Amino acid sequence: MTDDVRETGLQTLAFARRVMTGLLEGIDDVDFLHRPLPRANHALWIAGHVANGDHAFLVALGGREATLPESWASLFGPGSDPSDDAAEYPSAADVLYQLSAQRDALTAWFREMDSQRLRQPLPPNWARFGATHAVLMNTIAWHEGLHAGQLSVVRKSLGLAPRFG
Repeated sequence: MTDDVRETGLQTLAFARRVMTGLLEGIDDVDFLHRPLPRANHALWIAGHVANGDHAFLVALGGREATLPESWASLFGPGSDPSDDAAEYPSAADVLYQLSAQRDALTAWFREMDSQRLRQPLPPNWARFGATHAVLMNTIAWHEGLHAGQLSVVRKSLGLAPRFG
């Protein structure tokens, strides 16, 4: 495994993030809790969920100290249900800041890995996300792409122009 594998993974993560941030642009603060249909995810939950996911991988697999409040896991973690109550959430600005900060930290973590580390298998309880650290980068990008599709529907239901990164 060469540096090309790491760079491919990092570029895939960067592409997914460009799409996500492009889709978030133009959504007014008052519309971050808009749901295009009942029980759908709103933009604030989507952004927080993706940021929380990056953070979860860093803490669990990268041995990093937690930097997000514990409340983020219940607000944005797997299995959480978006709320329509803005008072339950950090501000959109805070969530967008963490979306960027957590990805920067995640990218730095992957960039530090040598080819041997990239080939290492993930621990058994994390193996559902991919066989190795190298594969994990693509899984994270795919997950972000799934939620980017949800943001596309949010944008359309708000009457906003389509965006692709």
